[in-house]
Amino acid sequence: MNGKHLKAVLLCAIFIIISACSGCDGASETENSDDIMFESLEEAYYHKYVELTGKYGTHMLYDSPDVRWNLGRSYLNGVCIVNLIDFNGDGIQDLFVVYSNGRMSQIASLSVAQEFDDFPAPDTYEIEIWTYIDGELLQLLHETSVSKCDIYPFRGTNFHLNSYQIFLAVYENANGLPVIQIYDDSAGSPKYTNIYYSGENIIRDELICYENTFKKNGSEIAESIWIENVAGYNKILLCSFLADSNSSRTAVFELYNIDYNDTLQQTEKVIKYLSQESRTLAAEKFHIAEDEYISLYRKELLRSNLPFFESEYQDFFDNHHYALYDIDKDGSPELIITNGISHYHFYTITDGEPINCGFKGRSAMYTDGDRLITFFGRVNIYRIDEITIEAGVIKTTMIAWDYTKRSKISHDLEELGYNNFKRLASCPPAIPAAFYTYSKNLHN
Repeated sequence: MNGKHLKAVLLCAIFIIISACSGCDGASETENSDDIMFESLEEAYYHKYVELTGKYGTHMLYDSPDVRWNLGRSYLNGVCIVNLIDFNGDGIQDLFVVYSNGRMSQIASLSVAQEFDDFPAPDTYEIEIWTYIDGELLQLLHETSVSKCDIYPFRGTNFHLNSYQIFLAVYENANGLPVIQIYDDSAGSPKYTNIYYSGENIIRDELICYENTFKKNGSEIAESIWIENVAGYNKILLCSFLADSNSSRTAVFELYNIDYNDTLQQTEKVIKYLSQESRTLAAEKFHIAEDEYISLYRKELLRSNLPFFESEYQDFFDNHHYALYDIDKDGSPELIITNGISHYHFYTITDGEPINCGFKGRSAMYTDGDRLITFFGRVNIYRIDEITIEAGVIKTTMIAWDYTKRSKISHDLEELGYNNFKRLASCPPAIPAAFYTYSKNLHN
């Protein structure tokens, strides 16, 4: 936070406190921007941002690295997303803000004592979108919830009730308009709500899949149409991870390759642009990921997690995570769908379609950023294979192996000299973060 930004926040907070204590209505005037005339869009949006921080605080990360036998907990607080998006398609960049309202839920710990801790729920985070017209601010949308997905869905125990993630994704549809997609699987089946403009109206499409039935706004539709409505987007305007009830910041990065700093740093850039007195900086907004493979791979990933879909995916779990990795170094990534333990399905794009190009089981996958290998290790044996792709087919080449009956030592990669290799992180299926950050990392 720069000095100008901090000063503005403090002045706003002091004014609200003084007004409230004096019994005048000045606080309501400060909090309500409707009657204020602004000289520029940037001035208006920065004023609204300062107003919201006076209520909810500035963006910050709560991080607990170790909470009673699990990997910790982490979440964003305050006004944590500030972006510019033309939501209604009128050519004017709108202020897109997400903040934590501070209302926490009580969730059980993973300890035997079943203690309870405060943690955000989907309705802890609210979305506001404001536009600038003739010197005034006008609110376009106020949405009181974001997306939530269980880390361990469709299980027969209550274990997964303590393990969920909160996030937000915004796509662009074929009409060039933003689509806010809210995901929820708390009812035991996937539910998506698409929020977007059509003409002068805001549309809310509710997409539900239950067993082998697909519905849009209560009416049954074809599977292909449902999948297109959910995953048929080649442009991601924003993807932000907001909370993980079972993982610290470090664990979130190591397990899923998701970095909270991605959201915080992009928000900082937008705030800095809006707050400057003279327009010396270029307009800033969140990174946009765009490619044809995004919708193709997301559709395949979506199908892989429908419980009744193709039998090739029924390997222990129906909660398949995913990763993107350019195995053949041709500039376009392959999709790796995994059950999170030891089974991997590989896909590549051929003639505009995702093609299954191989399977690898009973091993863990690692990379040093250049090579992709699998490692199988037990007390008496280990095997390391390198993964490549030739003519659209995955090829495994054994590069190390040993078997000793007398050995009682469990082998690991570091002991064998592969010090620079780390476990390939895989992203939860409902969160498009891997698609978003893969493109972002290519352009950094």
